[in-house]
Amino acid sequence: MLKKDPQLKREQQNYKNPVASREFITEVIKNQQTPLSFNRLIREFKYKDESQIEGLRRRLIAMSRDGQIFKNRKGGFLIVENNDFISGIVQAHSEGFGFLIPDEGDRDDLVLYNRQMQTLMNNDRIIARVGNKDRKGRDEAILVRVVERAYTKIAGTFFNQRGLCYVQPDNKRLYSDIFIPPVDINNAKDGQIVEAKITEYATSHHNAVGVITKILGDEATTDSQTEVALLNFNIPADFSDEAMAEIKKIPQKINNKDFKNRNDLRDLTFVTIDGADSKDFDDAVYCEKNKNNEWVLYVAIADVASYVKHGSKIDEDAADRATSVYLPHKVIPMLPEILSNNLCSLMPQVDRLALCCQMTINNDGTLKNYDFYNAVIHSKARLTYDEVYEFLITKKDPEIQNKHKNIKKDLTNLLDLYKILRKQRDERGALEFDSSEGVIEFNEHDKSIKNISPAVQHDIHRLIEECMIMANVSCALFLKKNKLSGLYRVHDKPTAEKIKNLRDFLKLYGLDLKGTETPDPKHFLELYKQFKGRDNSFVLSLIMLRSLKQAYYNHKSRPHFGLALNDYAHFTSPIRRYPDLLNHRLIKEFIATKKSDKIPNITQIATLCSQRQRRADEIVYDIQDWLKCQYMQDKINQSFDGIINTVTSFGLFVKIGSLLVEGMIHITNLPKDFYHFDVKNHKLIGQHTGKIYKLGDKVKIVVNSINLNERKIEFLISS
Repeated sequence: MLKKDPQLKREQQNYKNPVASREFITEVIKNQQTPLSFNRLIREFKYKDESQIEGLRRRLIAMSRDGQIFKNRKGGFLIVENNDFISGIVQAHSEGFGFLIPDEGDRDDLVLYNRQMQTLMNNDRIIARVGNKDRKGRDEAILVRVVERAYTKIAGTFFNQRGLCYVQPDNKRLYSDIFIPPVDINNAKDGQIVEAKITEYATSHHNAVGVITKILGDEATTDSQTEVALLNFNIPADFSDEAMAEIKKIPQKINNKDFKNRNDLRDLTFVTIDGADSKDFDDAVYCEKNKNNEWVLYVAIADVASYVKHGSKIDEDAADRATSVYLPHKVIPMLPEILSNNLCSLMPQVDRLALCCQMTINNDGTLKNYDFYNAVIHSKARLTYDEVYEFLITKKDPEIQNKHKNIKKDLTNLLDLYKILRKQRDERGALEFDSSEGVIEFNEHDKSIKNISPAVQHDIHRLIEECMIMANVSCALFLKKNKLSGLYRVHDKPTAEKIKNLRDFLKLYGLDLKGTETPDPKHFLELYKQFKGRDNSFVLSLIMLRSLKQAYYNHKSRPHFGLALNDYAHFTSPIRRYPDLLNHRLIKEFIATKKSDKIPNITQIATLCSQRQRRADEIVYDIQDWLKCQYMQDKINQSFDGIINTVTSFGLFVKIGSLLVEGMIHITNLPKDFYHFDVKNHKLIGQHTGKIYKLGDKVKIVVNSINLNERKIEFLISS
């Protein structure tokens, strides 16, 4: 006899027509110890109502998509973890191989060799079995089946070579051309930028096949290139019709009934401090001293979870995006702008719902205690970083001094607390690097680059950062203490091999990274202080950064190496990051019920959010590279001073410091010689002349050529 679903109450709360929970379906399949067909599962659950049968079908599709189950060739569903299979997401490499990023974050990536990648595309979700180890000791992934295709459409350049028609995707991770039958070119002309719908995916015998669905233009512009990039990185520009219909049903104003069960903090002097161009204000801060002379920091975060309910279409769209994407010239938001820029934005002089983290901080900067509660706030001012810097630090503009004199004490409190938090940060050894980011200024008429200047960060940026870090730490501790299945932000320590290579390189510059085989963050900070201010500090920062691992999301709390923290989660940006929204829901549910329900597919959500964050970074770099190539087109044959920031066996990558633009000098374009690549010491050494080109060297270059399609700038050594 089938027992009762242990998660029935949760399903009834979340869905109008609840069906068996993921946990219950998994348990039923496990107990049968044999694959179960869809019809068999209908009989097991005794479903007769069409809505229940359809609901079960949708749940099985979702579980298959998330890699929890898969269907064999006979139509029977199996549990992935019971069958020595691994589910995950494909990450393609431009050289033809790839990696399987497992849904289970504790597991190392598996390599996918070219023969496996022939039928796959970047970000496809697959199930694989573990094959043999390769020469580097990595497990090979052998494809079992594709669970979900990442792409239904791609964009790129159309070519018609004597009747052989194909589209070359404008994304280095999509390296296989899409063949277009002549009957499906739909008036596309050779060289045009087009959108193509995939009608047949690649096999081991032929490339993918498609049909031209849209002609995007005869030549690339910033707008057309953005449209191409969004398609090729599979980032939706628009929200679903269902989500927009739900938006219309949400009241656009809050009223007194919304204040029920909330702490009224409207009398506190909350302010928002953001960039001058910011439109979504998801955090407000306030700080005061208590009667024990301890600091009390309030971080109020927009209560997005009160408007975006689990299981809604808005939530489905947000979960799929997982993050807002901040392109150089526009934002692709995670939530519709009517929420992100209005109802959920902590705008000044209006009442707004918030989830507040109230922290007591000792005078040595350590966190004494914290509390989370629902609140209503009334921000007193929308401030910018530079405005507060002028008010508190430089104090040269009388207009700004007069404008904010009523909140001087409150802003001064924040600055005083920051100084304490900054000292505590340095003592624990949180990492620092020289920034290589630039601020791009655009021409209004065509959105091309007008100017690139280095990004400037000062103490007010860092003030807000430290306030947010304290709230994020409190969130992680709250999740961990109450055994809530949230998402943590994890940054693992670097490998012993990476540390050894870094130390070998540092010896060339008379520098030393102290500590054991796996140094602590404080040793990295001490190293940074050794070279900070040097002419080559940017390159040394870059090499230090390359020795570190990437941060990712995990359902288990682990240390964050870069911040030198034992527990860390994301809480402060639910408007633009899905992990924050998920953690908000868990905290709010616990506040209301004191229960800690598990999220059944939390490992898959963690993997997806990590992948979506990497995808967002990649599209930003892609569009920035294209814009920089466009910017440099009128600078061919001009000379610039540069610095070598990468040395490879095939040449040098040089960065023009004044323009923050990188280009390559191919080894064949160096002064005539046979060059030996010293990989350990990042050098090219001329065999006959003894000429050495090494990382960090200053060189004078000439811009030789630009390839917009490949985002490549070629330099020559200036004579």
